[in-house]
Amino acid sequence: MEEEINWSNRVELARILAVRFKESPWRIFKLINTVFDEIKKKLQKDGRIEIRGFGVFTVKIRKGRKFINPRNKVQFFVQDRKTVSFKPSKIFLKVLRNGK
Repeated sequence: MEEEINWSNRVELARILAVRFKESPWRIFKLINTVFDEIKKKLQKDGRIEIRGFGVFTVKIRKGRKFINPRNKVQFFVQDRKTVSFKPSKIFLKVLRNGK
């Protein structure tokens, strides 16, 4: 039976992986940061990254809109902005739904 992984940040993930792979937590932490940095660079450059068996990250543009502050009723315009969307793969969803 596989041990349950419970992590909420990169430091905890690095500690878990360091134990599993018998490696320095600091070295694993640097590796994790490098992976995330490369994902960010690829999204900035191409706007899409696909990790087979996991999912697809895409950059989407949310259009600007008028906004009214509910407190003081001042109206202003929120400019267009980029956001990241994630669509999990069928394999990822199957594991998520079935727990295996």
